[in-house]
Amino acid sequence: ETITWRLSNLREEGKELDHTNSYTIHASTHEKIIELRTSKSDGEPYAYQVRLDTKKGNLIIQDDDGQSIYFDSKERHIQILNKDKSLIEMNKRVINIKSQDEVNIETRRYNLKATESLKEETKSHTYKSASFSGNTSGAYSLKAGSYSAESTFTYRGNSTFNGNNRINGDSHITGNSYEGSSSGGNNNR
Repeated sequence: ETITWRLSNLREEGKELDHTNSYTIHASTHEKIIELRTSKSDGEPYAYQVRLDTKKGNLIIQDDDGQSIYFDSKERHIQILNKDKSLIEMNKRVINIKSQDEVNIETRRYNLKATESLKEETKSHTYKSASFSGNTSGAYSLKAGSYSAESTFTYRGNSTFNGNNRINGDSHITGNSYEGSSSGGNNNR
């Protein structure tokens, strides 16, 4: 069965109705679709369309200004997109979030667990916290054009410094100190 209802969105009577001047409900078991449309013929700022296609297994909700929600059951794909191309997408086992300006998350607790890897790419990175704790069972590597820190710093473990090192200020060494070069003092040995 196929049925189409058109509800006039015109103030005057007697005009033939189509999708540009009416609100339309269309249902068809022949086509396997149910569709709802609105129009802007009475001053509405936006027109909307909701289309359920049971043959293809998808649902589309959209306006006439570039916003849409897409739901595909077979492909396990859900996408929310706006006119500015900001996107939230779940495509099978991959989730994408895109925005040209900002993505903000605000909550009381935020936990991120990546069992394999975590990668960040950016021009600058600012971190602010009342405390910081890090733990790695493997190697930790930092490569930077320059690095500076302002803090009271305590380090436990062995360390190797390659290259020239400059210490400005007092230096206090507890334990043995060895000169690795034939130039300079022998540290009273």
